[in-house]
Amino acid sequence: LLNRSAVQADLVRLMTSSDPLVRFNALGALAYHGLAFDWTDHFGQQFLSAIDVMLRMDEDRDCRRQAAGALGSLFKCTNDQR
Repeated sequence: LLNRSAVQADLVRLMTSSDPLVRFNALGALAYHGLAFDWTDHFGQQFLSAIDVMLRMDEDRDCRRQAAGALGSLFKCTNDQR
């Protein structure tokens, strides 16, 4: 189900919800379920941007932690130094 682009796009949209629990869980669903992302396509760039915004600007500390953990998990064992 998570491999469907419509579901992934909905989850990225939920990362900007006014509810911090929704933001936290939307990112977790995308980051920790073994999905492969192409960081050069539109969706990959949109997802990476949403994580970056959550990491730097989210008012909820748990959401910022989730974003930091997601980046570490998604880029673990890669040569990407972003």
